[in-house]
Amino acid sequence: MNNANQRVVFGKWGKTEVWYLAIILIYFALNMIAVLHHEPWRDESNPWLISRDANIVEMFKLRPYSGHPALWNLILFPFAQLGFPYITQGLIHLGIATASIALFVCRAPFSLITKILFTFSYYMFWQYAIEIRLYAAGVLLLFLIANLYPRRYDKSFLYSGLVILLFNTSMHLFPLACGITMAFAGEAILTKQVKLKTCAAFLLMVVMGALFACLQAGIFFAPQDLATPRTHMNINIQEGLKTIVGAFYVGAGPVAILAPAAITTLLLVFCYLLNKPAVLLVSLCHIFGFLALLTMYSPGTLRHYGLILIGVFYCLWIASYQLREACQWPELIQKRMQFAALCRAPLLTVLNVCLLISMPYGIIMHYYDYKFNYSGCKEMAEFIKANHYDQYPIAAHRYAHLSSIAPYLPGKQFWNAGLQQFCTYYSESQAHFSGHGIPYDEALKRMDETFPLSSPLLVLLNAPLGPEYSGKYIPLYKVDSTVFGSDEPFYLYLRKQPTMR
Repeated sequence: MNNANQRVVFGKWGKTEVWYLAIILIYFALNMIAVLHHEPWRDESNPWLISRDANIVEMFKLRPYSGHPALWNLILFPFAQLGFPYITQGLIHLGIATASIALFVCRAPFSLITKILFTFSYYMFWQYAIEIRLYAAGVLLLFLIANLYPRRYDKSFLYSGLVILLFNTSMHLFPLACGITMAFAGEAILTKQVKLKTCAAFLLMVVMGALFACLQAGIFFAPQDLATPRTHMNINIQEGLKTIVGAFYVGAGPVAILAPAAITTLLLVFCYLLNKPAVLLVSLCHIFGFLALLTMYSPGTLRHYGLILIGVFYCLWIASYQLREACQWPELIQKRMQFAALCRAPLLTVLNVCLLISMPYGIIMHYYDYKFNYSGCKEMAEFIKANHYDQYPIAAHRYAHLSSIAPYLPGKQFWNAGLQQFCTYYSESQAHFSGHGIPYDEALKRMDETFPLSSPLLVLLNAPLGPEYSGKYIPLYKVDSTVFGSDEPFYLYLRKQPTMR
């Protein structure tokens, strides 16, 4: 992470550029194989269903239930509305991930070995490439912002536009976007860049970025029928340690053993940034804001933890640019912080080790996704279509678990026993939540009350029926071998009609 000669100068091709092209092409090819085999879970498929089956107004009405802004839905919206096949979502996601890697490899100020390790680390090789969620767009936007950082005041509106999009990607990236916005304003004041366009760009970030994202996510006006009210929780120290360990040492071992190493890694980041106050501000906003979100309100998983690591690389990227004298500490303080520069080499070594440790976990996930069903949705949908069962009404229970099948059957709606209505997508509302929790015998009773016993009815469940139902339901097909025994197995039954024996 030492100089600009690690960045590609487009139009000049040498050995380094050939290496970079090879990294990008290998990354894309390997992940394309995975995308073609991946069966998206319900939380991956639901944005596509909303984009396909809801109008733009309904889409924004659903944002407070998800707790995130609408950018990912808006990206999918034109493709889903125009009838593109479902695989389009995975291809868009992979395209975004590949663009992120191309930008990082060609423009980030890191060594070749760091770029290779980063590209094939767990988070970039699996989590933000194959699992289809909104976070990949945030990674690309961060790298675009980092690349534009030296010209942020010359291209204020382009810079602010990227930050606005970052705000509207995910609330997990909201603290980082806030730090970037505050640093933009603070550096403008210190370097005497306060001009009309700079002020306008800052106001746009605040209004169209921060405020609009909060409005969409229901921060100001949360729906009264949220399934899980967003109430204040006590700080969960264990969750904080789990988050930090997951960010840097994914798949390496127990939290209790790795917590000291993870905390030390974080302290190295802060120590290195001590003599770069603007970047230090961004990193503090990101990491402590992120930890507050996960430890006080909404515990996360690996897909969230990785954003800390991505944010760290963003901060190191922009820290490589020469800061103006006005953006540095006074000379007396700088002398006392000379040790900060000594932290760079050990920090980069530690981060390389973290990336290397995570690589086997990403490879294992690729293998499991290729070998097994990530969800039972695709195989079940193929069975239904092959046997023309999609022409009959299908009633489903535990619908949230089963909605991942809907994208494979365009034009087909399932009758949700919990809501007692036909639908495709779901929301995190009390109605969906309470309907999801009704017992199976109640769900089957509702199906009988809605669909006459004389008419054919297929029943789709996420658990097998007990032997007491064998006289009334004929098992047709099941998909219950999923990766890590996930909660998306599928069981399809035919309800017997009175004339059937």
